[in-house]
Amino acid sequence: MMKTLLFVVAFTALLSTGSLASVHQATCYTDHNKGGSYQTFTDYIPDLLTYNFDNQISSVTVTGIWIFYERANFAAGTSVYWVHGFNYFTNFDGGYDNAFSSLRYGGSTSCLNCDTWTVYLDLYFSGSEYYGTTDTASLGSLQKEVSSILLTGISPWTFYNGPSYTGSSVCLYPSTDQDTDGAGSVLNIGLYPDVSTDNNTLPRRDISGDIRQQHPVSAQGMLVKEGHQSSSRGQGTRQGTQRCLGSLQGHR
Repeated sequence: MMKTLLFVVAFTALLSTGSLASVHQATCYTDHNKGGSYQTFTDYIPDLLTYNFDNQISSVTVTGIWIFYERANFAAGTSVYWVHGFNYFTNFDGGYDNAFSSLRYGGSTSCLNCDTWTVYLDLYFSGSEYYGTTDTASLGSLQKEVSSILLTGISPWTFYNGPSYTGSSVCLYPSTDQDTDGAGSVLNIGLYPDVSTDNNTLPRRDISGDIRQQHPVSAQGMLVKEGHQSSSRGQGTRQGTQRCLGSLQGHR
């Protein structure tokens, strides 16, 4: 089955984070351009059918990182779509219109740019997840089962495929994307939808339970990988725009 992937990058408007519930927010509309009925979500929604919103979303405004899934329970399917930014709006067009059955956010519940890592069972941030903010020697049920990784904050993390911080390793940075707002807030993101191909990382599902935080890097300058400058996808001027960075085909 062909896998289609689209992701949108944006920097927009002001954000007020006065309450915990507003840290992550997705307001979903049944029509394009914020038309029709709408619902605002601030938590994981494993089945939009329970909100009478299954296959109903045509446009959205988000704060934070939100991932939309074709199937319920964040299951891997033919379409996964992620959107991030501050109060960023986009329409879902083509095969993504009225296509989603579940959604969830990435990163910390209470802080958009805190240092976090999340590993996922399946490609494109799908399936079961394991979340952390510190070094760990165990990934629970995802031991040796990691297929994708999402990072936030300003610190890189080293992932190992052996016990006690041994074996092959890769240092990943939250530097593939960066969102800013008019008030000076920053959201640094590392999106690694396929660890077997992204930035020459470890083979898919070859990461053990060892993850170690490295020295923080400045959020004000370019984030640099060990030995070379990071290849930051979608770099450049993107104020108030959206960019389709293409599709990945041939993955399950």
